[in-house]
Amino acid sequence: MKSSLIRWVLLLPSFLWLCGCKSSTHSILERAQAGESHAQYEYGRRLLTGQKSKKNPQLALGWFLAAAQQGHAKAQAALGACYQQGVGHPRHEKTALSWYNKAAAQGNEHAMMAILAHADKQTSTTAAKRTLQQLLDAENPLAELYMATRLMKNETDQAALCQAVDYLRYAAMGGNGEAALLLSLCYLEGTGVHPSPDLSMGWFGIALELQSETAQLILQQMQNAPQTGHRDVSFFKKFS
Repeated sequence: MKSSLIRWVLLLPSFLWLCGCKSSTHSILERAQAGESHAQYEYGRRLLTGQKSKKNPQLALGWFLAAAQQGHAKAQAALGACYQQGVGHPRHEKTALSWYNKAAAQGNEHAMMAILAHADKQTSTTAAKRTLQQLLDAENPLAELYMATRLMKNETDQAALCQAVDYLRYAAMGGNGEAALLLSLCYLEGTGVHPSPDLSMGWFGIALELQSETAQLILQQMQNAPQTGHRDVSFFKKFS
């Protein structure tokens, strides 16, 4: 790939839970202190990113834990990502997987993606590969998205990139908004396909319809960006 745009999106499994919220930090803190799990998760997210609050990863981890212990799936996935990446705490793969599993049991797709990635790294275990192939044979959109992101790492292999685009189409047709967003970026950059700004924006619209959290965040930032008099795809270049 010629830029880091696709690579940025390939980090989605660990960081999609960082998407924004409109509530003020003061009201979020009050609700978090009152024990509201979503507010605890949101306040932790703000502490982690430094959005509307001083950055404090260690304190963020504590708020994620408070929410996760109440069964908040996004907080559980966030804890998994923190332990996996060594954010706010030394890296601990076993603890990360434990929280990812809890989140995945509640249907959190980002946790499922992380689990798939972990299983796929176990190259010595045929069981992991067999499970992934069974999911692909069943046309599981999440497995198709994961397979696409794995193929996209072969940056100089055009055949692999074309195959990745096919998997993204299957996943998007199966209702996965993040796959539709990745397709939008592929058409923007010409990754595995001929570049097409129109198709890029078309898939971006589909990603929004499928409620992709990342697409919604991008749209929000596009709307907040200074107007240039016309709408095009140049905003995406900010992620390059």
